[in-house]
Amino acid sequence: RAFRGDSLRQRVFGRLVLVIILTAVAISLVSYFVYRDVMASSIRHQRLNAEGRYSHRIARLDEKWSADSADVVRTLEYFHLLDDVATSGAQLTGYLTAHGYTWTFARFSITGDDDHTVYSFGAPLHEGQGIHHRGDSYWHHEDGTLYRVYVRWVSMGKDHLHLRFYRPVDNAVLRGIADQDS
Repeated sequence: RAFRGDSLRQRVFGRLVLVIILTAVAISLVSYFVYRDVMASSIRHQRLNAEGRYSHRIARLDEKWSADSADVVRTLEYFHLLDDVATSGAQLTGYLTAHGYTWTFARFSITGDDDHTVYSFGAPLHEGQGIHHRGDSYWHHEDGTLYRVYVRWVSMGKDHLHLRFYRPVDNAVLRGIADQDS
C-alpha cells in the first residue's frame, strides 16, 4: 500500500511537538502562578515583620514621651510653678527652656476647665473645643506637622488644669525608629 504523504512517523512527530508545546505552556503558567504566590507571601511576611518591629518601637517611644510629660508635671507641681499660672508664666517659660523640655515637646499649653488657654509655650494650635475628652493622648495634625499630644490633669483646689504636651513626629523621629539598612 502506498503512503499518502502523511506517514505515521510524521503524525507521531506532530503530536509529540504539540504535547511538548502544551507541556511547556502549562509548566510556564504553573511557574508564573507559583512565583507570583511566593512573591506575594514574601511581601506580606516582610510587611508584617516591619509592622511588628515599628509598632514596638513606636510604642516604646510613646511610653517614653508619656513618662516625660508626667515627669514634667510632677516637677512643675513640686516647684509650685502651676499655683498661679497667669502670673508665673515667665517663670514657667524660663524653667521649661532651662531644663531642655523644648527639645522633647515643641509646644505646651495649659487650659482651664472651660478650655480657655491660661498659658502657652510655643505657637498655639487650633484644635477646637472639648479636646480634653479624647483621653490621655491623641494625634493632631496641623500645618504639615504631626503631633503626639499628651494630656495631663492637675487639680488646683476646686479648679482643674489641663496640661497638653505636643511632641512633633518629624524626620528626626522617623530616622530614629528606621532600620539602619533602610
